[in-house]
Amino acid sequence: MNQTVPLEVDKYLESKGYVLVDKFVTVYKRLELENIDHSFGLKNVHIIPEKEFAQIWMESMSGSPNAASSLTIEEHMKGVADELGNHYKDSCIAIYEEGQPIGVMTPHIEPGTLDEGRLFYFGLIPEERGKGKSRILHKVALNLLAGEFNANYYIGGTSLQNIPMMQTFHANACKVKDVNRVFKKKPL
Repeated sequence: MNQTVPLEVDKYLESKGYVLVDKFVTVYKRLELENIDHSFGLKNVHIIPEKEFAQIWMESMSGSPNAASSLTIEEHMKGVADELGNHYKDSCIAIYEEGQPIGVMTPHIEPGTLDEGRLFYFGLIPEERGKGKSRILHKVALNLLAGEFNANYYIGGTSLQNIPMMQTFHANACKVKDVNRVFKKKPL
């Protein structure tokens, strides 16, 4: 539920066996093409095997501050292929530094829109976190959305608990558009 829904609704849901599990933040940014100096290598699955990309993606999800996924990596890959169609290989990009994989980004145009840029997933493998790389890499991803994917604006989101990603959004001038409360039915 977004922030316009009164908090009294939370109490009603709790009385029906639901529990607040997260707050999900949605951000917005108008995109402009920039010159970004970086030394990272970007390889999509036209260049590297899909299995290699999937392995790096799986490592990038490990220990993430976002809620753990219940899907297998094969289900994630199928999901991105199903949602993005024939061009999903353009969007599945592994990030390398000095020849070693450090993360993934999946820039794309949101299906059903002409110019809404999104990242299906963006993340670094655990040993590369906390080194200041996500800010520049997120900026690189936004630049790819503007330049390669012709997006005019970006919509992104993360758990309010994902402080590093919230800091990355802030550093890259993304504005909070909405905060949604996420409820889940308690198991009986």
